[in-house]
Amino acid sequence: MTHTVSRRAAVPDPRVCDARGPEAETLLGFAVAGLVLASSPVLAAPGSGSLGDAAVLFGTAAQQRVLPLVAFLAGAVGTLLADNRIRRGDRPAAVWLGALRALVLLAALGALHRVLHPGDVLLPLAAIAAGVLLPAACLPGWIVMLAGVLGTVLGATAAGGHWVVPGALLLGMAAVRCPPPAWPPRDPRDLWTVLLMGTAGSAGMILGYGLPPGGLYEVQIQSVTGVLTAAAAAAAVLLALRAPLLGPALVWALRPLGRAPVTGYLVATPVLMAAGSLMGPPGAASPWAAAAVATAILAGQVCWSRRWLARRGEGPVEACCRRLARRRTRSAGAGRGRPAVAADGARRTQRR
Repeated sequence: MTHTVSRRAAVPDPRVCDARGPEAETLLGFAVAGLVLASSPVLAAPGSGSLGDAAVLFGTAAQQRVLPLVAFLAGAVGTLLADNRIRRGDRPAAVWLGALRALVLLAALGALHRVLHPGDVLLPLAAIAAGVLLPAACLPGWIVMLAGVLGTVLGATAAGGHWVVPGALLLGMAAVRCPPPAWPPRDPRDLWTVLLMGTAGSAGMILGYGLPPGGLYEVQIQSVTGVLTAAAAAAAVLLALRAPLLGPALVWALRPLGRAPVTGYLVATPVLMAAGSLMGPPGAASPWAAAAVATAILAGQVCWSRRWLARRGEGPVEACCRRLARRRTRSAGAGRGRPAVAADGARRTQRR
C-alpha cells in the first residue's frame, strides 16, 4: 500500500513552532505582570494618586513602558500564528478574517473591562490592531518596517501612551516578515545591542533633559524614555532566559501568565478591586502596599494557571479566540492544503 504525502507537509517550516515558544510566552507573562502592577494603585488603592512620586511612577509605567512592549509582542506573535496557518494551507483571507473575529471579541471584553478599570488597554489595543495589522498584512515587509519605525517615533514624540501602539504593532509584524526575521530572537549579540542602546538612550534622555515639572514636554520625554526602557527590559529578560539557573526560574514563574495573558489580565482587575475594599477607605493605602497586594495576586494566578493549563492547555478567553479564528479556515484548509491526505484516507476506507 502506497502513501501519498503532500509536498507542503514534507518540508515543514522551521518557524512554525516558534509562535508561542517559551521565550515569547515568558516575555508576554513579564508584560502582563507589568500591566497588573502598574494598574494596582488605581484599583487596589483608589485615591492614592495624590501621594507624589510613587503614584507617578506606577501611573506612567503602564502607558509609557509596558504598553509598547505588549503591542510589539501582539504584533509579532499574532503575525507568526497567522503566517504559520497560511503555510499549513489555510487561505490568507480566511485567516485574517478569523483574526478580525477574535479582535472583535477582545474589543468587546475590553469595553466591559473598561467599566471596572478606566485605564484598560485591551480595548484600544484590539481596535488599533484591527485597523493597522489587517491592512498591513498584504504589504511587503520593508514597507511595514518603515511604517512601524515612523509610527513609533511620531507616536513617542507626539504624546506617547496609545499613540505608540500602531507603530509598535507594525514593528512586531515587521520583525517576523522582514528577512532575516528578527523574531523570535536567536543571536545574543542582537539582544545585547538592544539592551545597551535602550539603556544608554533612556539614561541620556533623563540626564540630558531631566524631568520638567509638567506639560507636553514632560510627556514627550517620558514617552521616548519609556519606549527605550521597554526595549531594554525585553532584551534583558530574553538574555536572562539563557542563564543556567535564572532562565528556568523565570520560565517557571512567568510562562503560565504568558500562556493565558488576556484571561490573567481580566481576572486580576476584580480581584484587585476586592482586595482594595479590604484595605480601608480610598486613599488610605499607599501605592507600594497596592503593588504588594498585586504581587500576591500574580503569585496566586501563576499557581492557578499552572493547574488550569495542565488540563486545558490555554486560558478560557484564549480558547474562545482560537475557536473564533479557526471556525471557517479548517474547512478551507482541508479542501485546499491537504487534498492528498484526504484522498489517501478515502482510498483506505474503500479497501476496508
